[in-house]
Amino acid sequence: MTVFDDYFAAADELFAEVFAAAGSIVRGSSQTSGVTLQMIVRGQPIEGDLPTKLHIADWLVAAADYKVGGVAVTPRDGDRLKVEIGGVTYVWELLPLDARPSYEWGDAQRQNWLLHTKLAGTE
Repeated sequence: MTVFDDYFAAADELFAEVFAAAGSIVRGSSQTSGVTLQMIVRGQPIEGDLPTKLHIADWLVAAADYKVGGVAVTPRDGDRLKVEIGGVTYVWELLPLDARPSYEWGDAQRQNWLLHTKLAGTE
């Protein structure tokens, strides 16, 4: 690692302290709780021919923490993230948007997944 890698790693840790939340990963009937999920982009950029808006968000999560049934797995379309904010549990679903896959590597070292999601609802 270079000194720049060390600086970026330190900056990532500080950013995660401020913008991360504990949440859950859900695939089918399996749910993994206590996963640190960091929201990095949020918006409503999709308005097309249909009068529909999508609430979308990108999330950063450590690849080692993306587990289903206790085993680290690759994300897939349809996986859900649950995050409680202000007493409300928000459910986000992984899906491809704007010709991008639902997930990709979030860093050059392949330590984090970048997950592309839409708001599926609340609980």
